[in-house]
Amino acid sequence: MNHNFLNLSEFLQHSESEFKLFELGRQIRTLGPDELQRFESSRHPWPWPYLQQAWLGLVFWGKHDSQAPQVWCMRFPLDEQGLLPPDQLNSFIAKLKGAIAENLKASREGTKLRALLDGNPFSFDLNDDRKAAFHAIIKTELNLAPSDFYAPALSYFQNLSENTDGWEQVGLQGIADICARSNEPETEKVLQLALPLLPDAPLYCVCQCLEHQAVSEALTTALSKIISNHLNDAAKIASALRAMSLSPAAGLRQQDILAILRSDISSNAEILTTLATRCSADLLHETLTLPYLEALAQLPTAAFKRIMSEILFQPGMRQAFMQAFRAPERSEKLAVAIGALFN
Repeated sequence: MNHNFLNLSEFLQHSESEFKLFELGRQIRTLGPDELQRFESSRHPWPWPYLQQAWLGLVFWGKHDSQAPQVWCMRFPLDEQGLLPPDQLNSFIAKLKGAIAENLKASREGTKLRALLDGNPFSFDLNDDRKAAFHAIIKTELNLAPSDFYAPALSYFQNLSENTDGWEQVGLQGIADICARSNEPETEKVLQLALPLLPDAPLYCVCQCLEHQAVSEALTTALSKIISNHLNDAAKIASALRAMSLSPAAGLRQQDILAILRSDISSNAEILTTLATRCSADLLHETLTLPYLEALAQLPTAAFKRIMSEILFQPGMRQAFMQAFRAPERSEKLAVAIGALFN
């Protein structure tokens, strides 16, 4: 391989690899190659910062290679503007080049090769839930068959009206495989019928997997019913919000958010954190920004600061919230919380 690459884009180009790029922060989403180039230029903020880092998934394979694709998970610190500091990229590339050189030497000497990201401080491992969802999404993106867990999971979902027992035997990977295919009409219908029947544990697993999908209006409606029927259950509300967070049915989701913020459970920390991390764009709606802040102000000062810091770090969020901070109709409690934030 040519060792003259300066960034990840050039590495992929020199390796003559086919690849797909994914965002792995709060939610898993596919990205175009231009997103990687924009990010590496250090002139454009990363659109989806999580814990002030950019989380990237890279799946690549040789054009004429019959082996399974390689999967890399990487995270890069961001500066206060959400940009990638050049020294961080340079450090990653230097370590990658070092690993390639070691493998070339090992190949010549007939010794064992190692994975290129082994020991690289920019790499990370996904937890089991996220790993199952990522593998399912990779298979759908590459038009590969689902795992062996898919068929028994689908059978369980299809027969819920007769028996809800036995979900413990359904593998998480099978649930992830089903959710990754939620845009297929038959699978969408199965999920739509299953959602109101699922016991809590598998329901939460389904919602965790659906949060990476742009679920249809029909599925969003089914999730909305879960919220309206359980306005006293924070865990169910937070899970349903996560599952519908990427749905194009934004109006329906925003109606649910407003109903939640007007309910007795409005200041639940789990729900408010979910809204901040999964539905932040909805909070820019003029009917939601101030009610959200009023609910958030009911939390302890440390929690208010933590959640607001995460919101304000996201691109495009600061102006709307700064305007709401100055709203004349804000409560005294919110005014005190805002003062503590800036002090």
